[in-house]
Amino acid sequence: MTNGFGEWMQDEEAWQETDQLHSETSGGDFLSLKDGQEAILVVQGKPHGFRSVWIGGKSEIYNPNNPEHEGIRPSGRYNWPVAVKADGRKYNPKVFESSGQTYDVIKEALSEYGPRTVFKLKRKGAGTDTSYMCLFQRKLESGELEHVASLEKLPTEPHANASEPSDVPEAGESPW
Repeated sequence: MTNGFGEWMQDEEAWQETDQLHSETSGGDFLSLKDGQEAILVVQGKPHGFRSVWIGGKSEIYNPNNPEHEGIRPSGRYNWPVAVKADGRKYNPKVFESSGQTYDVIKEALSEYGPRTVFKLKRKGAGTDTSYMCLFQRKLESGELEHVASLEKLPTEPHANASEPSDVPEAGESPW
């Protein structure tokens, strides 16, 4: 790297900020965190619950008429409509899929602090050894409240033939 060309590659702080933005905004409609990552978010409404099974290391929507699902105990999964803070100012709509354990954590946080609250969601672990913490950050300020309330709430209902839940429309009311 001569004459300063390529020195931008060495700016680790700038990369961390960009990596965080990429983490929060990638994955299409879904919020996807890896071990140790966190997101600042607001829950936009109640989740859509569904049953799923693990087949060949992959989650599938449970179908009691599917012979491959016979004898497998389905687990509850929950798709939450969330608004994720992406660039330090704006929120983007996403869907966060959780386990039953994480459902309890988020529901308890909402019961304690209410729906107009900014939370930090932090992932710990990987695979079946994953847990999440939902930490209170603050109440939404009036400008943020208007922004989050104006966001489209993404569909949360899973569909057996869809690659993403956004292929299926959702009925529901906004908590705003």
